[in-house]
Amino acid sequence: MTTAGTILVTGASGMLGSAVVRSAVAQGCSVVGTHHDSPITLAGRQTVSLTLEEPAALESAVRRIAPAAVIHCAALTNVDHCERHPDEAFAVNAAATGLLARAAARCGARFLYVSTDAVFDGERGWYTESDTCRPVNVYAASKHRGEENALAEHATAVVVRLAPFGWSVRPGKRSLAEWVLAELQDGRSLSGFTDAVFTPMYQRDLAPLLIDLVRASSIAGIYHLGSRDAVSKFEFARIVAETAGFSPDLVHPVSIRDHPFRAPRPLDVSLSTSKVSRDLGRRMPVVRDGIASLLRDAPDVAAHPLPSRSR
Repeated sequence: MTTAGTILVTGASGMLGSAVVRSAVAQGCSVVGTHHDSPITLAGRQTVSLTLEEPAALESAVRRIAPAAVIHCAALTNVDHCERHPDEAFAVNAAATGLLARAAARCGARFLYVSTDAVFDGERGWYTESDTCRPVNVYAASKHRGEENALAEHATAVVVRLAPFGWSVRPGKRSLAEWVLAELQDGRSLSGFTDAVFTPMYQRDLAPLLIDLVRASSIAGIYHLGSRDAVSKFEFARIVAETAGFSPDLVHPVSIRDHPFRAPRPLDVSLSTSKVSRDLGRRMPVVRDGIASLLRDAPDVAAHPLPSRSR
């Protein structure tokens, strides 16, 4: 393991970044979290402002904090917004990643970049780390460029591809699981895509894995993180409903091809996680267990109330 020191977590006001901060604090690590426009206090730590579009600010922040490791969770993740604003997407998701990786390398810090399962075209699923990336939209292309920049600027960078789910810490912003629960709580049925397949993983299961990967000096390169089973968005929503005490029949099947998204979406982006299981000696969880943990954790980490289980 690397020597003890501060972990810099970008995007700490986001769903995954907030979980990383909490996990690091629970492990006794010194942590500095950053936010863009939503300051937040996590585990007694106040986040600091950092604008990814300002190169000088990025380099100055890394020099000032002098971290032992950087976990870069911050990103522009709205897929349709990225499609409308490609310059912004590449500035935030790609260029800033390269600058952060370079700054981390200059100060001798480890660097981990959080990418996405969407870098694949979704034509077959169960992708390995060595499979060719074929992004089908601007968001995915900008994240893939971010991967390339991280690996080019930092000799021992770690890139992780994943599909997290969990509780948002910012009121007004909902993850997929929160949206499903909110619809059910309000007495509405909902639709789920039967042909959009992924290997999602709960934020609190992901966070310690990211910390372990960035602290292990022998680890570098690309890793896939996710559940060991794949589900469609339809199946995911049904499991959430059932686990929360609602009828899964309130979730209706639809095709993603029929939804009027501005940006195209890949279909099956399930990830093979055998590499990380081998290198960390961990067996990845199944989706149902992650959803059960999500509901157990609701009073501690949710920005929104847990839905009633009476329906």
